[in-house]
Amino acid sequence: MERLKSRKTAAVIAAVGIILSTLLGVRVSVGRATAKVERMFYEGVYTTYLEPGIAGFLEDRLTASNGLASLAAGNTELTDMAQRLLAARRRLSEAKTIAEKAKANGELEAAYRECAEALEKAGLDERERKMLSAYNDKMYGAQGAIMKNPYNLKVAELRRQLEWFPMNLLTKIVSAPYPQYFE
Repeated sequence: MERLKSRKTAAVIAAVGIILSTLLGVRVSVGRATAKVERMFYEGVYTTYLEPGIAGFLEDRLTASNGLASLAAGNTELTDMAQRLLAARRRLSEAKTIAEKAKANGELEAAYRECAEALEKAGLDERERKMLSAYNDKMYGAQGAIMKNPYNLKVAELRRQLEWFPMNLLTKIVSAPYPQYFE
């Protein structure tokens, strides 16, 4: 008990307390900053005005792919392609993290492109060609908006801030979460 009353022990306990609270503070503050940036994926990014979030454009891509799958399912030769497109669509709609959504979006893109190209070669009537054109406009328009979205710039900005000493060292020590790019 006498040992706890010594100045050396008190100094060590205080130093350990300061170090642990600093590390905890770094983890919490980086976690908050990461959550703030990742919310922009869903809610949008404010530049000179509020740019819509990438999640909304992914919804547009889900809608377009569903329409294209319905159009392809009407052609018996393209039923398997329509099923692959619907499976890719399901993976995107069920993806939880931003990285999973990015991967699923790439898979959806490939399945959509394959199905759309096959439909263009199939004998479509005028109404079906217009529907295909509308789905393509929605799908590729949403992808274009995703590519221009400033979300990844905000992720890069925060990551650059976290690369400076001593933050880079502290974030590694506490395994602080970094925001995810949408690639």
